[in-house]
Amino acid sequence: WSVGADFGWSMLLGDFYFLEANKQDFNKDFGKFDPGITVNLQKWYSSAWGWRARAGWRSYSGSNGIYGFKANSAFQGDLGVQLNLSGIGNRNRNKERKDAWIVNVGFGYSWADAWVYKNGEESFKLGSDTRPQFISDSERSEKSHNTVYMPFGIEWRYRFAERWDLKLAIDAIWALDDNFDGSETAVKDEWAS
Repeated sequence: WSVGADFGWSMLLGDFYFLEANKQDFNKDFGKFDPGITVNLQKWYSSAWGWRARAGWRSYSGSNGIYGFKANSAFQGDLGVQLNLSGIGNRNRNKERKDAWIVNVGFGYSWADAWVYKNGEESFKLGSDTRPQFISDSERSEKSHNTVYMPFGIEWRYRFAERWDLKLAIDAIWALDDNFDGSETAVKDEWAS
């Protein structure tokens, strides 16, 4: 068993994009490196595999032309399987390894307080009456965006003390619907009209 905490930055790639904000001055506050933190609980069944449960908070933002999107409070939780690539076939190993390469995949759920901006001004908040054209009627009545997602990633761990590891990781989240970034419909649908 082990417990841990992670700190990192989020990058959004969807209807809205990370770093796209640099193209419009009024969107300079969107699409930056947005912070996040998670805590996790892990159980290893052998040197090769185990499971992990995580819960965390993150913020993320992006922009697309005249539109910006921001989720200042996104709470997520997931459960996944971990595979230690360095531990496969190590049953008869005499020398203990200090590092490991680990891949993981799972399922999770996210709740996000989503805001959409137009020309740098607040345009839409979930649950409000005003909405841009690309927000559907059903979305207007929602209070938050709830999304089922699949997390997957790879990490490198180094044991520097008997009970302490240092971890460097990259995780991706594949949302299983299209409202992770503020709307079920793409912003480009409004531009085309």
